[in-house]
Amino acid sequence: MRNGEGGFLEFDPHNGGILCNSEFSAASGIYAAGDDASFFDVELGRRRERSDAHDMASAYVAANNMVEFVFAHSQRPPEEHAGLQTLR
Repeated sequence: MRNGEGGFLEFDPHNGGILCNSEFSAASGIYAAGDDASFFDVELGRRRERSDAHDMASAYVAANNMVEFVFAHSQRPPEEHAGLQTLR
């Protein structure tokens, strides 16, 4: 899969899904969640999970990390971010 920066996202040939780290980042500023994500779990290793609970939990983690990525890479002060805030 081609990402927005002209590169490619990696596909997990063993579990299926887009290869992500434990923060559900597939590439710089690109996140995958739910059953689309093949993620690394420190206790269980690389895996892909298909459940509603995982979909919601991974979406929460990915969304929080996206907001933090925007803050970290923005040239504007945080108060100008149109209501974006971390979910924690």
